[in-house]
Amino acid sequence: MAMLHPNFSGTFRLVYDSSREYTHKSQYYLHATLLGNKTANLVGNSQNNCFGPNAGTNTIKGSAGVDVVLFQGKCAEYTFGPCQRRTCTVIDSVDGRDGTTKTFSIERLSFADADYDSSTGSCTRLRWKASKRCRAVIRDQPPFQHPVPTTAAPNPSPTTKRPTPTGGCKDDPNYKNNKGKTCKWVEANMGERCKKSWAKKNCCICKLNGEQVCEEKGLTREQCSTIECCVFDDNECWSSVGNEKCW
Repeated sequence: MAMLHPNFSGTFRLVYDSSREYTHKSQYYLHATLLGNKTANLVGNSQNNCFGPNAGTNTIKGSAGVDVVLFQGKCAEYTFGPCQRRTCTVIDSVDGRDGTTKTFSIERLSFADADYDSSTGSCTRLRWKASKRCRAVIRDQPPFQHPVPTTAAPNPSPTTKRPTPTGGCKDDPNYKNNKGKTCKWVEANMGERCKKSWAKKNCCICKLNGEQVCEEKGLTREQCSTIECCVFDDNECWSSVGNEKCW
């Protein structure tokens, strides 16, 4: 598990990024918790991740797998912003504890006494299996702070690429429908054009998941806002649906 120093600010990633040397190692971590009260962010990988926020303002973003954010207090001590499609804002009413946490692609919000159910907008004492697992790892074992693993994992190949979507889509970006519209035409405004049935069926770009469409593409706030499965936060475009399809 990665335990981030109280003075850490910025974004710590558990996913490999060739431009960030530390991710050669951090991509093999499963869990991460922030300490202190600095503004800091966490980005998960394809495993089942457990995250702990700090007392500042945090953005925590999951990926594939069942990801859990664990809070120190009872559910009633927090307020919740709009929570939908695994995206939520959680604000702690107790100063100096969990601060303000924005979550994206997070399946479970776990508190000291209950889990939050976004479908009902309320807390339930029913503990999901993933929450129990994470709470045992991060919150319920003394001491609260855990050391960072000291054994480095082997470096991955820097040429690793995301898989190309399959399922009958046309690899030719110039595939035309009966009105002469092409998949390249769709790509220019996929937020609107991927909703068209012929494009959704035939164009590869419309079969990508939220992470492939929204993230690490350098999209501006305006470009990001035109795609319904994307959300712009912390000067970056994020997927609001994780690795699920946009359309």
